[in-house]
Amino acid sequence: MKTLQQDLINGVKNPMCEKCWSYEKLGETSMRMTSTNRKSPEQIQKEIQEKKLKYLVIDSGNVCNLACRTCSPWSSSSLIKEFQAKSQWLNKKNWFPFHIKKTNLDYLIAEDYSQIEQISVLGGEPFQNLDHLAVLETIISQGHADKCELNYSTNATVSISNKILAVLNKFKLVTIMLSIDAVGRPFEYIRTNGVWDVVTTNVDNLLQISKKNPNFNIQAHPTISALNVLYLDELLQWYKNNQLEYSVVFCDGTPEYSFGIFNDQQKKLIVDQLVNSQFDLSSTVQHINSCKFEPADLARFEQEIAFTKEYKGLDIKEYLPKLTRLLELS
Repeated sequence: MKTLQQDLINGVKNPMCEKCWSYEKLGETSMRMTSTNRKSPEQIQKEIQEKKLKYLVIDSGNVCNLACRTCSPWSSSSLIKEFQAKSQWLNKKNWFPFHIKKTNLDYLIAEDYSQIEQISVLGGEPFQNLDHLAVLETIISQGHADKCELNYSTNATVSISNKILAVLNKFKLVTIMLSIDAVGRPFEYIRTNGVWDVVTTNVDNLLQISKKNPNFNIQAHPTISALNVLYLDELLQWYKNNQLEYSVVFCDGTPEYSFGIFNDQQKKLIVDQLVNSQFDLSSTVQHINSCKFEPADLARFEQEIAFTKEYKGLDIKEYLPKLTRLLELS
């Protein structure tokens, strides 16, 4: 961490921050930019000299009601049994001892939050995992919540409880990031176990809350993958209809759902659709063009969709017909 800090001070692009550098190259807003662009050079220099905790990421645990295709048991408890079954299906040893994890409260509630500016709460599903509220209540009791911004990532399938709202209302600004990658049937395949009608009800509720609370802000943060790339127009139109700002992340952590599954002909057809979209999808086009076809990724994709059909009863042809038609092109 000290090496990273020194590199950033010296203008050296440390590879630990490669994801931010790559997103900025594509014209997307990175976490680094979000954290630094609103600060003056003088303020940044002051923070360099006075090293106090400014930004905190709270892991709320991996308890989650969804079993998203692009996720893993490290982030979703609903995938633990599925990954174990998949190992047997593939005749492979279960290589990770997955387990339920919760927020590590002991050291977090003992922290010095006198200079805290921003907190991000991740999951799992934070609206299910409520242990992390003890940390937020500690910051409130220390008298620092009113100068601290709070970011939540939620899959929007769990309604926000009054207990959470009572805590969030104490903070300077609350931004709730919706992890919604598609609408309707495509959503229900990608965000497995999710029900689209439940999502729309919960989002409507959050939008009503934000209208009544000036410190609430609702945004979207979709993961763009091979699964939803042909359905982005419908998704972005839904964002527009609900006046939701958004920033994207690309699915690189699970190669079987990355753009590496597409050959050159298929990539061209995808790019042609994105270029002709009413929305600006230039960063997605750049990312797709930078990806190389990987036969191993395609083979893994075919295994994954076959297993998903057998284990979850989800036939990709019924949920993502545009994608399956594209993949039939050689």
